[in-house]
Amino acid sequence: MKKLILISIAICCAIITFAQTTQDPTEVKTPKKDYSIYFPKAGDFGLGIDAGQMINFIGGSIFGNFRLDDDGLGIRLQENKAIKAFKSDLFGKYFLTDKIALRARLGLGIHNFTDREFVVDDYKLINNPFSEAKTVDKHIEKLGGFEIGIGAEFRKSLWRLQGYIGAEVFCGYTRQKHSFEYGNPIADANRTPTTTWFNPEYDAIGAINLADNLFNADRSRILNTKNISTFTYGGGAFVGVDYFINRNISVGVEFEFQARASYMGEVKATTEEWRFEQVYTQEKLVKPATHNFNLQPITYLNLMFYF
Repeated sequence: MKKLILISIAICCAIITFAQTTQDPTEVKTPKKDYSIYFPKAGDFGLGIDAGQMINFIGGSIFGNFRLDDDGLGIRLQENKAIKAFKSDLFGKYFLTDKIALRARLGLGIHNFTDREFVVDDYKLINNPFSEAKTVDKHIEKLGGFEIGIGAEFRKSLWRLQGYIGAEVFCGYTRQKHSFEYGNPIADANRTPTTTWFNPEYDAIGAINLADNLFNADRSRILNTKNISTFTYGGGAFVGVDYFINRNISVGVEFEFQARASYMGEVKATTEEWRFEQVYTQEKLVKPATHNFNLQPITYLNLMFYF
């Protein structure tokens, strides 16, 4: 609901700004304060950051169990045991004229995830049927990537507000790797030990969820995956509004609707199982190459500096 409200505010402010900048020449002009001194001029640069994701990063680092919703607009309990290390979009703008700006967007992501789960300690249970001893299975996920967007925006002014519309194209790349450690080893006395079948979470910087088919149907245990590469590309149209605190600083809300496609290469993994009267390891193909396309809304809470 908060997301819908802020999106509606951004769109309405942009429409009002564009509509009211055209004045009827027959109207009697009254003296008004000149707010144009606050707005960037031709030749100016702007640098900024998606403050919503920065708040998410700082809040997660401090409080651990809390984070902003994925839309960046509300706080909720974080059930995962991991905190995303960093994810944000950086913006750069160059004003060709007072009303037209070229812009570049750089999305950076670093994601380190460690999930630990208790499982029954099989060997202590064999020796003592009443044992409640536990051991730990661990899943480590490492992911990093970037996304670059290039576009243009057209701006209109009203009071200290500038509404804008525009479009961009983008491309990106992410790479992820998984590794696993199990508390109950495979052995002749325990060929199918109690094991946690981890399911990697969906990450926010473009990689496709590997889902259950990574942790494969034949129940052999995955020890690690090779580097998994994902390429993304697409375009989007956006509308937003900036409020200028002074000549050099503005805060704003932007809503972008993106058409996004991605390609993930085939996934290979090293697995272990009991075979040929021993622990047998091998490299397997566990997921073929995947294509994906979707339409999705993105909301930014921007903090911009101009010079």
